[in-house]
Amino acid sequence: MACRETPFAWLFDPRFDTLIPGFVEFLRSRGHPRPTPLVGHRLFPDAVPGEEGIDILRQRTPRELNRDFMAAWGRGELPAPGRPGGHAPLPVAAFTQDGLAARDGLALFGAPPRIVAALAAKTTQFRRMRRAGLPLPPHALFPHLAALRRALPALLREHGALVIQPDHSDGGEGAALVRTREALEAWHERRVAGEVGEGDSPLLATRYIPDAVTLSGHGLITRQGRVFPFAVDRLLLDGFRFDGFVHPPHPTEGPEVPAGYAEPSLFRLTARAGELLLRAGYWGYYCVDLLTRPDPATARSSTGGGPPLPLITEINVRFAGEAAFLLPLLDANPFRVLWGDVPPPPRPVPCERLAATKIRPVVGETYRPTDGHGSLEALLAGTVDSARVGFHPRPLRVERGHFLGLAGWRCGLQETDNSINSQYYQSRTATS
Repeated sequence: MACRETPFAWLFDPRFDTLIPGFVEFLRSRGHPRPTPLVGHRLFPDAVPGEEGIDILRQRTPRELNRDFMAAWGRGELPAPGRPGGHAPLPVAAFTQDGLAARDGLALFGAPPRIVAALAAKTTQFRRMRRAGLPLPPHALFPHLAALRRALPALLREHGALVIQPDHSDGGEGAALVRTREALEAWHERRVAGEVGEGDSPLLATRYIPDAVTLSGHGLITRQGRVFPFAVDRLLLDGFRFDGFVHPPHPTEGPEVPAGYAEPSLFRLTARAGELLLRAGYWGYYCVDLLTRPDPATARSSTGGGPPLPLITEINVRFAGEAAFLLPLLDANPFRVLWGDVPPPPRPVPCERLAATKIRPVVGETYRPTDGHGSLEALLAGTVDSARVGFHPRPLRVERGHFLGLAGWRCGLQETDNSINSQYYQSRTATS
């Protein structure tokens, strides 16, 4: 008799399909026969047929994908054993727990959604980090827009410029640079139109530090309470929006730091942030957004004698956009490390740089399928030096969406940031 399959839900976008074999191996190690993924972006496709053979792209956020999954599961539309009344729980791995809910019949991989929701709110985060003594940029918290409006003149006089963020947003999509009242009102108009955040949520205002570089520290927190920071990268940003990354970043603490290593202070901050999450009941992947110096000789911000860097600007209690590229650097299955089956491996030391960017569309434009080469699997395996991969095989018009595919490349540790940035700007462009 053929061995039955074990379905599991994989609630990630296509960037993360390369991690499916690792989760399959984890499930097999837990005694699940023939694990078979129910892939979220295939169950709930973003592109739907339109007129004249042109698809319409309405890209879901991770939270929306999770909510669609929960609704379909509740209606009994997913294969057993995950349906209510099934004989075994359905394993669920997701980019974020936000939008999921603990239910009989589901085995969520990660911290309970209620804990994640509480930790993800930016204003709550800053209160927790402030109490823990973590280094933060000058900031102010507001319960709603009206309170920020009243305080804005004094804040602008003190800081010159502010970064405004709603309590919940992903990848910097909801952030805005505000130097005037008019800029704040323009941001609010986009918010009312549904382009920024959700409703009149609490707001975080931080000092804008224009001469800083944004890095991200990545770590794993195991179910048994071990915090393992394993990588630091430099973020590639379009304004405040996450586009991609460079790993490892160029050193910012002086010539004594070898080219393949990130600075000890950045790993220490990543670990401290992880300990804060652990005390709140979190386990899973996390990443910490950091501001640091582009020039190691500069000790303080140039904006009015600001605070010494590095500083923490956010803790992401979820997988990071670059996790599919960074986790293969570990000499261990990350899902088994998180579960506690195997100990964290030694921290990887890169011998070259790896960079990747989203291929960004413009809303309202129509695009033909991406002209590609290579594959993400080959790039991660090191058998090719570059790859450009599209996720949509048919022409499509973008109604809502922030990437059509990925472009990635490898380069030497001595490659300059200017050279990498030039490659990034070329690679991110979609062809209409």
